[in-house]
Amino acid sequence: MTDVAQAPDVVAFRTFRPEDQQACCDMLLEGFLSNAPNLFRQKVQNFLSLFLAVAAIPPAAAFSLLHDSNLPAAARLLLVVGSASTVPLLSLMFVYNSVYRKVGAALRGDVRDIMTFYKVADRSKGVDDEGSEGGSHFWVAEATSPSTGRQRIVGCVGLERVDAEVCELRRMCVCLTTRGARVGATLASNLIQHAKAHGFKKVVLSTASANFSALRLYSRLGWTLTKVEDEPVRRMHYMELDLHGVPLSCQT
Repeated sequence: MTDVAQAPDVVAFRTFRPEDQQACCDMLLEGFLSNAPNLFRQKVQNFLSLFLAVAAIPPAAAFSLLHDSNLPAAARLLLVVGSASTVPLLSLMFVYNSVYRKVGAALRGDVRDIMTFYKVADRSKGVDDEGSEGGSHFWVAEATSPSTGRQRIVGCVGLERVDAEVCELRRMCVCLTTRGARVGATLASNLIQHAKAHGFKKVVLSTASANFSALRLYSRLGWTLTKVEDEPVRRMHYMELDLHGVPLSCQT
């Protein structure tokens, strides 16, 4: 018996609708949790490996033992490190907690109400897809299974107006199972065309250094690096795309 190759999903790109809210939130959360903690987990493991053997010694007991004149100097040093490790361990817990507070804060911001934040026109009211106010907009990529007809959101991206000439690419995300199918490239291309048509001169963005695939995509589409900043748990890359030389009908 031979296996029959399954036809790939058909992906369509369209404006965000109110019913897409939960799917986009879930996908963005999945993206945050799959990318952000990797480097942090490694730092946690290294830190715990260093202090695990001595961190369990209660500071009070360590203090008493330090006054034992028969205790070798090397053992005294180990006890000092062990008792002192309480502070860095508590600091580590604070940093770990701050990572997930940052994720929560991000999802409580513009993602809480995409329609309102990105001023997306409601099609149910008879307004055209591109009728967003001030140039801000939000798109989704929707995949349809040829065999079952099931539809699901597999990508999204938002454009926020900064001023009359500058806009910002935000919330670019592609479902883990759909990466490599040029979904991100098409979403970014649609955003570029929209920005150009609405008179913007520049598209800016920021992304973490751990997002290697996103950095490669943005560079390939013409974004250039303007600065790099270190945050407590990640390094941020800031980029911009000059739209002056971008034709209105550009293809990627």
